Amino acid sequence: MCERMVFPDGTVAIVCGGHRRRRKRCTHCRDWAAFECDVCDVPLCRRCRIHVPPNWDYCRAHRAEARAAAAGLRVAQ
Repeated sequence: MCERMVFPDGTVAIVCGGHRRRRKRCTHCRDWAAFECDVCDVPLCRRCRIHVPPNWDYCRAHRAEARAAAAGLRVAQ
Protein backbone atom coordinates (compact mmCIF):
# COMPACT_ATOMS: atom_id res chain seq x y z
CA MET A 1 0.00 0.00 0.00
CA CYS A 2 1.44 3.41 -0.98
CA GLU A 3 0.56 6.82 0.42
CA ARG A 4 1.22 10.34 -0.86
CA MET A 5 2.73 12.61 1.81
CA VAL A 6 3.16 16.39 1.62
CA PHE A 7 5.73 17.88 4.01
CA PRO A 8 5.52 21.43 5.50
CA ASP A 9 8.14 22.72 3.03
CA GLY A 10 6.00 21.54 0.09
CA THR A 11 8.06 18.45 -0.68
CA VAL A 12 5.93 15.55 -1.88
CA ALA A 13 6.87 11.92 -1.28
CA ILE A 14 5.29 8.60 -2.05
CA VAL A 15 5.77 6.22 0.89
CA CYS A 16 5.08 2.54 0.43
CA GLY A 17 4.93 -0.01 3.20
CA GLY A 18 2.65 -2.03 5.33
CA HIS A 19 3.43 -5.21 3.43
CA ARG A 20 3.57 -8.07 5.83
CA ARG A 21 6.20 -10.67 5.18
CA ARG A 22 4.52 -13.97 4.61
CA ARG A 23 5.73 -16.70 6.93
CA LYS A 24 6.99 -19.82 5.23
CA ARG A 25 6.49 -23.47 6.08
CA CYS A 26 9.27 -26.05 6.45
CA THR A 27 9.84 -28.00 3.24
CA HIS A 28 9.99 -31.30 5.11
CA CYS A 29 7.38 -31.22 7.90
CA ARG A 30 5.26 -28.12 7.07
CA ASP A 31 5.88 -26.61 10.53
CA TRP A 32 6.71 -22.87 10.62
CA ALA A 33 10.17 -22.22 9.18
CA ALA A 34 12.71 -20.02 10.92
CA PHE A 35 15.74 -21.02 8.83
CA GLU A 36 16.78 -21.61 5.22
CA CYS A 37 19.22 -24.07 3.68
CA ASP A 38 22.45 -22.22 2.93
CA VAL A 39 22.80 -24.13 -0.37
CA CYS A 40 19.35 -23.80 -1.93
CA ASP A 41 17.33 -21.42 0.31
CA VAL A 42 14.50 -23.85 1.05
CA PRO A 43 12.64 -23.03 4.28
CA LEU A 44 13.42 -25.23 7.30
CA CYS A 45 12.16 -25.49 10.87
CA ARG A 46 14.49 -25.96 13.84
CA ARG A 47 13.89 -29.74 13.96
CA CYS A 48 14.47 -30.43 10.25
CA ARG A 49 17.55 -28.29 9.67
CA ILE A 50 20.99 -29.83 9.82
CA HIS A 51 23.00 -27.24 11.73
CA VAL A 52 26.78 -27.01 11.44
CA PRO A 53 28.34 -24.48 13.83
CA PRO A 54 28.97 -21.66 13.79
CA ASN A 55 26.12 -20.60 11.47
CA TRP A 56 25.49 -23.04 8.61
CA ASP A 57 22.13 -24.71 8.00
CA TYR A 58 21.40 -27.47 5.48
CA CYS A 59 18.34 -29.36 4.26
CA ARG A 60 18.19 -33.15 3.95
CA ALA A 61 19.06 -33.01 0.25
CA HIS A 62 22.38 -31.34 1.08
CA ARG A 63 23.38 -33.68 3.90
CA ALA A 64 26.72 -34.48 2.18
CA GLU A 65 27.66 -30.79 2.12
CA ALA A 66 26.73 -30.56 5.82
CA ARG A 67 28.99 -33.49 6.69
CA ALA A 68 31.84 -32.04 4.63
CA ALA A 69 31.42 -28.62 6.28
CA ALA A 70 31.42 -30.24 9.71
CA ALA A 71 34.64 -32.07 8.81
CA GLY A 72 36.19 -28.91 7.36
CA LEU A 73 36.27 -30.36 3.85
CA ARG A 74 34.92 -29.22 0.51
CA VAL A 75 32.55 -31.33 -1.57
CA ALA A 76 33.45 -31.67 -5.27
CA GLN A 77 30.72 -30.38 -7.55
